[in-house]
Amino acid sequence: MLNAPADLTPTGFPDDGHREFGARVTLQRLALLKQEIPGVQKGRDIEAVHRMRVASRRLRTALRLFEECWPPRHGKTWQREIRRVTRSLGDARDADVQILFVEGELRRCREAGFRRGLNRLLLRLRQRRSDLQSRVVKRVARLAEGGVINQMERDLSPLAGDPGKPSVPSRTLGVRAEGLIQARLEELLAYEPFVARPACAVELHRMRIAAKRLRYCLEVFDPLYSGRLLGTITALKQIQDLLGLIHDCDVWQALLPRFLAKEQRRARDYFGNDRPYRRLLPGLTWFERRVGALRKRTHVEFVAFWGSTHRGRLWQKLRRMAGSLARQGEPVKTPLAPHPEMPDTPSKT
Repeated sequence: MLNAPADLTPTGFPDDGHREFGARVTLQRLALLKQEIPGVQKGRDIEAVHRMRVASRRLRTALRLFEECWPPRHGKTWQREIRRVTRSLGDARDADVQILFVEGELRRCREAGFRRGLNRLLLRLRQRRSDLQSRVVKRVARLAEGGVINQMERDLSPLAGDPGKPSVPSRTLGVRAEGLIQARLEELLAYEPFVARPACAVELHRMRIAAKRLRYCLEVFDPLYSGRLLGTITALKQIQDLLGLIHDCDVWQALLPRFLAKEQRRARDYFGNDRPYRRLLPGLTWFERRVGALRKRTHVEFVAFWGSTHRGRLWQKLRRMAGSLARQGEPVKTPLAPHPEMPDTPSKT
């Protein structure tokens, strides 16, 4: 994992423009996370879980990118608490997406004999999601009531300055932005040798994470570039979605054998034979073939899209653009408005 060096002033601390920009960006993301808490606690809208999970990831990105700006005694605590929320929401969201995928396959299935296996899989997924809800509620309640949100607002608001005045980020912040963008880009491109190798599931999964890290980094700094990073952000969203779908298929292919073994044990323990279990096999075999075919199609699409980024010289343009602020001799005077972030739509599995 690559880390860009912090851009510090000669005194060893970020300057005022650096701190102000970082505090405003972080407070904006904290507000987005806060607004989803009631919906997650009620548990009626699965999209609230998705939105809060994404908000927590974006908040963690801001906390990491500007960690030198925060009080040392609090910065690590904030990151740890938000990371715990992300993990809890992630388990629930993964279950939600799997449920939606199986429901979609049930609607497409025309063979009555296949539906028994799919319905059993759906039942187990729903049972697991129900068990996860109490953990999600407890974790979110701990965040809401534990004082971390209030502490972040209290400590960061003075650094953010007057919200009614435009932010005036300094040239040193431009240097910092360039270093971070270049580091995240190199992290992504390090996985390019695996693009055309569908069997490299682990590396493709890590590439998806690297694409996400670069994308969230660009979303943070895009206001400095007057929206000129949006095209790259959109492309990274497509890369992330395609690699996410490939990973989801890999998860299914690992999950299904375990699921079948567990259902076989249940049948033997309860009925004393395998007959109920064998009735599940036709539908789940059909489902497994569908997942395998989807993975192959998605990988072909990903390879083609990755090729288009090179034909369009997307990464070379990003490198040049990232350095444009650092090369300027004057401070960057860019109002910091809330960034129109790309929505995180769930993948198909």
